[in-house]
Amino acid sequence: MKNNKLHFKAFTLVEVLVSITIFSIMVISIIWIYIVSTDITMKSDINRMMQENIKNVTNTIAEDVRKNGIKWVAPTGDPSCIYSLFPENYKTGTKLCTKSLNEYYLAFENTTNP
Repeated sequence: MKNNKLHFKAFTLVEVLVSITIFSIMVISIIWIYIVSTDITMKSDINRMMQENIKNVTNTIAEDVRKNGIKWVAPTGDPSCIYSLFPENYKTGTKLCTKSLNEYYLAFENTTNP
């Protein structure tokens, strides 16, 4: 008499769970790497733009001084350095005036007194 049982070959539940776990760990790792690299790219782009802005401002001031010369410089603490358009949390410092009547202020944000 022949044995009529069919032998199906398939994965067991444990094998499926192990493979899903390994796959999930790989997907989570790839997503984490993508998020971190995107964050680093964004921060480096912001840093690059800030450096370009600083370079442009410096070049503008240097060109103005080169073309027109310096009329006068007010040191820190000079009442003429107080500029009302700065918000209260900004402290002004040296004021540079060129002969073309442009004024440049060195200012920084006061973070110690909120």
